[in-house]
Amino acid sequence: MKQSKRILVLLIFNLILVSVKAQGFFPYNKGLPSLKNAENVVLPHIDSLKALFVEFNSDSVSLFKQTIKNNPQLVELQLKNPPQAAIQIVSELNHKHLTHFFIHAYGGANLKVFNFPNIEFFSLESTKLEFLSMHSNFQALNILAINSPNLKEWQTDSNFPSLGLIDLKAVKLSAFPIKELPGIEQFSFECSFDTIPNYLCKCKKLRLISFNNHKQIPIDECFEKKIKKGVYSNLTLYEAINGKEVLNILSKDRRKE
Repeated sequence: MKQSKRILVLLIFNLILVSVKAQGFFPYNKGLPSLKNAENVVLPHIDSLKALFVEFNSDSVSLFKQTIKNNPQLVELQLKNPPQAAIQIVSELNHKHLTHFFIHAYGGANLKVFNFPNIEFFSLESTKLEFLSMHSNFQALNILAINSPNLKEWQTDSNFPSLGLIDLKAVKLSAFPIKELPGIEQFSFECSFDTIPNYLCKCKKLRLISFNNHKQIPIDECFEKKIKKGVYSNLTLYEAINGKEVLNILSKDRRKE
């Protein structure tokens, strides 16, 4: 994926969040036939339907399950305020065409994400989530977006072979659990890491880097050079959450702004 397309991905993702907050539905896959539904209404099979948004106002999932069973042709699914049981249903049904899965306004403090071997774009947004487990099959995952300001612990598999883009906003998170990212091209985070993952300097495809860390940590010379040679990249350190800035390293194109 070209760099300009990577940047466009994040712009479209931000539009999705704005649209959801405005109670609308903005499919990521522009142009796909789409519908908005409630968890207590069963949709019959609609062969042309490719993108579905479901808003939950209760923990009831039986009718939602029937809707998903009826529509195995879905490519994109967006859930707002879903219970964990709804996410598990999507995993268990494992529809082969479903490649884009967005979770908005998840209301629990804990979440276990199950088996999603076909998902290419996974997005999670929650103001209440504190613990996330992603010990799952995510072999096809290309884009991962997490926006969770209260997330403190994240457990996951060590290797994501297809992951090319990460957008991580979790200011209380102190450790990054992924140990291997052979295909990473773009990595953006706002966290409070104790250390920068030491293997990132060796990731040859990684060019666009935007790191904002709310903790003072040592930065080795290799990684500093990678930031400076990057495309629209930065590394900014703060003394604490809401603390003052103590270090700011910019790529050449950022310094010209």
